[in-house]
Amino acid sequence: MIEKSTLRELVVETLQKTPRTQVTSIQNAVEKLVTERNLFPTKEECEAKGVNYNDYATNSLSKADNAIIIEITWDLIMERVLTPGDEQSNYNFPLVSLTKFGEAYTKEASPHYYDANRYAAFLESEDYTEVSIKRFAAVLGIAPGIVVGRLQHDGHIEPNRCNSLKVRLKWVESPEG
Repeated sequence: MIEKSTLRELVVETLQKTPRTQVTSIQNAVEKLVTERNLFPTKEECEAKGVNYNDYATNSLSKADNAIIIEITWDLIMERVLTPGDEQSNYNFPLVSLTKFGEAYTKEASPHYYDANRYAAFLESEDYTEVSIKRFAAVLGIAPGIVVGRLQHDGHIEPNRCNSLKVRLKWVESPEG
């Protein structure tokens, strides 16, 4: 139920922090990130797509999500970003480690604040509620106010909508001038 592209970004983020790990550790770390960023689908979203909500209700990834993470791991192996095993002692799966290419890849693969394809997909949903904006911003790792500003600028929402998601700063002059 969680988009594969979202899970892939979270896997890459996990590998940035832990370049030598086990697949189950990747799954656990991704689940923690999904929980922290409140990316689990709602009951209504699950019902609309015919997906069982039980795992998500307990802040757990579904079996399908975990299977996708394994698939992503294999994709990264095929792309030569990961290699099976720990290069120092154990060359067997489920241990994986970043290759030299993988180290460079994970440094460059962080989500960009403006992802045209993701933004277009978000616009297609036509769901511009505060909850959906927060979720979309969390996926990109940016503040919700940036998404609100972009939606307002592009004319998708009125200038007075969702302004509570923007952080206001007040500039004051220091006593030194």
